[in-house]
Amino acid sequence: MGRRRLVKVVVALLIVVCLAVFGWFKYIVPEIRRDRLVSDARWNIANNGGAISKGPTVVTVWTGFGGGGPKGFGDQQLSAIIPSLPLVKDFGSLDLHGTCVTDAGVAQLATLNELQTLDVSDTQVTITGLLALQRLPKLFVITVSPGQLSESDMMRLNAALPKVKKDFRGEGPALLRPRATSAATQSAVGN
Repeated sequence: MGRRRLVKVVVALLIVVCLAVFGWFKYIVPEIRRDRLVSDARWNIANNGGAISKGPTVVTVWTGFGGGGPKGFGDQQLSAIIPSLPLVKDFGSLDLHGTCVTDAGVAQLATLNELQTLDVSDTQVTITGLLALQRLPKLFVITVSPGQLSESDMMRLNAALPKVKKDFRGEGPALLRPRATSAATQSAVGN
């Protein structure tokens, strides 16, 4: 009877060890790797002139090391951080206000399916760059400076991105909205 009991104990221990090893490699190791990827992503963003805010995650360009401030942040730096953005927990907003980002840089954002808000005020971004984002499923706010887009550009943007709210940041003359002939047209233009 003692031998059978010993075999049962050994088998039970082997099962426990196998489950522990399985759990380690199934759950713990991937989480360690994910933490490392997120840490590397945060470092990459900071090293290229960006910063990550708390709360609903907004990646902004800041005046810290690596980027030389907003005016030192351009398409090259944006291109460097784009692969890291989806790894940041709760990423959804990107603030490029006052940077040297152009249409070519903004067009690269078309791969960020989680992007919800984008601020390109006081940049060189035009209607061409913004139209490249029309397939982003969650994008709902684009912020530009007053006068950054012409009236015809705003009409094109409203037609291409009807559900996206167009917001204005800064002082100066606000962009003139096209005249609407009906309430439905007025609400579509006012987006």
